[in-house]
Amino acid sequence: MAVFKKTTEYELKAPPAWDDPYVSCEPITPADAVLAQGPTRAVWADVAGNIALVFEGDDTAVVLTIAARTLYKFRVKRINSTSTTATGIFAFR
Repeated sequence: MAVFKKTTEYELKAPPAWDDPYVSCEPITPADAVLAQGPTRAVWADVAGNIALVFEGDDTAVVLTIAARTLYKFRVKRINSTSTTATGIFAFR
């Protein structure tokens, strides 16, 4: 007897490709909690500095120094407030 798993709507959607257009952009306030709307496809900061990122497939923050007004194609699930000095951070999805 075959067993079939019920598929949810989320499972039917393929993740966006890197070259697909972004569908949203929102300001991010760094916090040591998971981003409410899911992982980002890119990150932008108005002011250069350090940014503590937790990548989608990891649980440990990585602190990187980023330049101002540069789009970084990072898939992150969280931007920690601890060790983040960059400001004007936006998440692109």
